[in-house]
Amino acid sequence: MSPPDTDLILAMLFAQDGQKLAAPLAELTPQRWQALLARGREHRFLPLLAHALRECGLWGALPADVAQQLKMAGQHHTRRALLAQRAMVQLHDILHENGIDHVFLKGAYLAQFAYPQPGLRPMRDIDVVIKPNDLPAAHDLLITMGYTSPADVDGMVAAFIAQAHMIGWGTGTMVSYSSLSVVTVGEQFNLKTSQLSFGFNFLASGGLAIGAGILLGFAHGLFYPFFG
Repeated sequence: MSPPDTDLILAMLFAQDGQKLAAPLAELTPQRWQALLARGREHRFLPLLAHALRECGLWGALPADVAQQLKMAGQHHTRRALLAQRAMVQLHDILHENGIDHVFLKGAYLAQFAYPQPGLRPMRDIDVVIKPNDLPAAHDLLITMGYTSPADVDGMVAAFIAQAHMIGWGTGTMVSYSSLSVVTVGEQFNLKTSQLSFGFNFLASGGLAIGAGILLGFAHGLFYPFFG
């Protein structure tokens, strides 16, 4: 079951003809308006709601306190959008000048290209994708340029590097042992190595590897609270 006034909120956000919504808006009590505004703050659609009500000619039909709260929300997120734009330009310049490929996504992209105004799509942070191999260099570069990093993020970068090395080491070791086993078993049972590599054993070994990876993931999730 949808929360109260969900259909009305959607109708306001996508309104084309304000006259059809005039009567439902007039029926909203102060308590329902405040509940609606609380949902807007939680889901961050107040700036877009204010914009939509202006565009469809319903702004004048709003209670004064509701209009004031929507206006303040719009101004607040417009200021934040300007700060985010400046931060993205600075971040882009730093990464680009140092040859680090990157892509802004989610709110950072949508606010600029999918909304009439950037402030209509509030953001809590800026999401930027960097190639895994460039992550340590990008992290160190940003620290050098004066950016700060929480301790847990530093740990994540270190863990990423360590895990990448361990995965590479583990993969190489597994391939070495697999190759040795294929050669040894082939000689012992007088079988072609191609039969062992791409036959039933191929599926069996693949299944075992995937199954072991899933079990290992569950084990990490189970014991993480004790070691995290």
